[in-house]
Amino acid sequence: MQQALSIPEILAQIGKFLDLKSLSICTRVSKSWSAAFDTILYRHVSIMVFNRHSPSIRALKRHARQTFSLTLTLPVDLAYFTLKCPSLRVLHLHGWLGTRLKTIAGYRTRGHRKALALIQQHQRTLMTVSVGLLWPIAKSPEFWTAIAACPRLETLLVRSEKMFVNNGDHSEQEAFWNACTKVSDLILKDLRFQAAVNVPAGLDFSQVRKLELLRTEGWHAAKQVMWMERCSELRVLNWTLLKVEPPVVGASGLTTFPASWPKLRELRP
Repeated sequence: MQQALSIPEILAQIGKFLDLKSLSICTRVSKSWSAAFDTILYRHVSIMVFNRHSPSIRALKRHARQTFSLTLTLPVDLAYFTLKCPSLRVLHLHGWLGTRLKTIAGYRTRGHRKALALIQQHQRTLMTVSVGLLWPIAKSPEFWTAIAACPRLETLLVRSEKMFVNNGDHSEQEAFWNACTKVSDLILKDLRFQAAVNVPAGLDFSQVRKLELLRTEGWHAAKQVMWMERCSELRVLNWTLLKVEPPVVGASGLTTFPASWPKLRELRP
């Protein structure tokens, strides 16, 4: 059996059915058995609030070089934000539905700084960044500027966020839209814009190839269309309005979209 575990294809197939919880049971049977799967199980790490089976900081640091994808869903211990994974490609930073981060000890004073430092630490390797329910952590120009500075970034997903405090300061909005220009795959889902949306005229969105703009609140549909038309190289568009929005763009209007995107091959209104 040990010889079989030395074959990568067999390891990968068995590894599909294991997680860190089941692996801990395997460890009680055979340390060599569990060690064989370390390189697989630590490729995609997910730390979630209330999850008793999340790997320890010590274990993650030991396997940091093997981690390609990291998901932090409101980790109780902010030390998880200090991880350094040299090969990290995918980073998901999520809050918890129904939980206000600013009411949790440590997040209000240190959460933003820790999340920002985590992104800055992995700027060189990150290809996908996903942000959701992080308000008020994701509420600064520095946060979005750090994401925009990732040279290999391809995908940005922002969901269920309160965007742009209405205080007359447009720096956060400018930094956010600048980050959106850096990716080929852009997903904006269930966003609530608290201030008037003003996309800087000088920004170039021609790098965006796939756009999903789903159920935004506080951004008039007609202005959404005006912005989408600036994504001149679109191949795929998925656009869904809130049900309370008036149908400002009907079926006849959709037929004119190909004129704005000559390379569009898929439209899902």
